[in-house]
Amino acid sequence: MNENLALALINSRWHKNYENHEILFDQNWVSERLFLPHQKSISLTEEEVQSLLDLRDMLLDCLTKKPTKAQLSALDERLKKNSYYPQMDIVDSDYKIKWIPTGSAFDTLISRIILAFYDLLEKDIFQNIKTCENELCHYSFIDHSKNQSKKFCSTRCNNYVKVKRFRSKNE
Repeated sequence: MNENLALALINSRWHKNYENHEILFDQNWVSERLFLPHQKSISLTEEEVQSLLDLRDMLLDCLTKKPTKAQLSALDERLKKNSYYPQMDIVDSDYKIKWIPTGSAFDTLISRIILAFYDLLEKDIFQNIKTCENELCHYSFIDHSKNQSKKFCSTRCNNYVKVKRFRSKNE
């Protein structure tokens, strides 16, 4: 899946609402959705899960209104816990710089999530992020439509709302 990592973390709240449990405590879900392929066997401690929950709350708050300078500073501080060094690699006869993390797998994960969020801000995609209007969903998605009029994350949610509206009119 090619979903932005920050949105993947933000949308993890959907599982809590839909399935009535906190999905970030499910190691399989976290491994599949958040970690890199070579890190799939890493388990998170309760403290690390709580740190992810706190980060999710902060990013969600930033999503509902523009991020403040204080919030961005807090995210910058978190990024300082992980550093990278460049390494030259040859891929298909082309030279590519690869950035190698020096921190723990968890610190790298947090950095990747924050950098994905910064990417949304920097590329001005932030204004295209919407929340699904299905009252049971509230999934965050990037609206790629031409006129920015998309209201639902999927046709499934759109159909659900249409059927519900139709049934309420015909009762």
